[in-house]
Amino acid sequence: MDFTEVPEVITLHFFEEDCSLLALLLCDQAVRALQEVENLIAVVLEFVLDLFFVPLAELVAILVVTFGLFEVFGFLDVAERSPGSTARSNCIFVTD
Repeated sequence: MDFTEVPEVITLHFFEEDCSLLALLLCDQAVRALQEVENLIAVVLEFVLDLFFVPLAELVAILVVTFGLFEVFGFLDVAERSPGSTARSNCIFVTD
């Protein structure tokens, strides 16, 4: 190799490093943009689900309290069981 080619080799080396840094920067920006889109989708989905289920839960609570639907939702006889106990066997298959 001749020493007259050294500046050209160094120039090409720096150009190669600049291209690799530019590629890394573009990949990083693409990943960040994808994360932004994922975050936006998650926030919109959470909003839609909250918009539907929170009023529904409040409506169920109002109906339970208003119409005394405790036995329909399994709130009947709760005071007789301790918090960690299982349901009694004679109350599971009750028919009229």
